[in-house]
Amino acid sequence: MRAKPWGAPVEFAWRSSLPPDGTVNIVDATYGESCQSYTPKFPDYNWVSRGNATAVLREECAGKAQCLFRFEKQKIGEAAAGCPKDLSVAYRCRQGGPLRTVTLPAEADGKTVSLDCLAPP
Repeated sequence: MRAKPWGAPVEFAWRSSLPPDGTVNIVDATYGESCQSYTPKFPDYNWVSRGNATAVLREECAGKAQCLFRFEKQKIGEAAAGCPKDLSVAYRCRQGGPLRTVTLPAEADGKTVSLDCLAPP
């Protein structure tokens, strides 16, 4: 039997780009937001940009209800040489759910971030 009214689009799990409810959905992850106005010594430059760590965390946490991730700057590169950088992560556990945030203080390189959809918001 059809669960949706006739004419409504059918949703298939393999076509959905959003993770299933109850799993970590990374909205934004930024490494070095604390260094956005920092000017490194020549020849280095500051390429800190909002969301520069989003893809790395999305890949690591995809489909998980809990995600422990040891952040390593080699995975995204040196954003601003000489400046200790933080890591801020915003995620949701269900579509339209509240935004949860976690921040690792500078220097975040080598530290572990814990994202949990089993704990209450």
